[in-house]
Amino acid sequence: ERKCQEAELGMLEKTKMLKAAEMDLSVARDAEERRAQDWARQEVQWGAKLEGAEEAQTKQAKQLANLREEVEELHWAKILLVKEHEEVKVSTGKRASVHLQETDTLQAQLTHLQ
Repeated sequence: ERKCQEAELGMLEKTKMLKAAEMDLSVARDAEERRAQDWARQEVQWGAKLEGAEEAQTKQAKQLANLREEVEELHWAKILLVKEHEEVKVSTGKRASVHLQETDTLQAQLTHLQ
């Protein structure tokens, strides 16, 4: 009977230890589940941030392309203006030369008439 009581006490002790281990396991599982949920939330946040950054980068790339196009257009407009300016200078120089020749001719005729 004594050995039976000792065995029962041993079984009770082992049952307590088993219940404590089960409780520890349950706490560890709950903690692991919370960590997994935290990671999932963090991944969603990182995904949203990454998507926002990619959208911003795409927008900036489009703006940069537009600016490059505008710079190119301004470059060609400048070239055309310089060319027009040179043409105006040449045209003005030719007209001035013609006017000078006409003035010289008129001056010569006036001198001849006098």
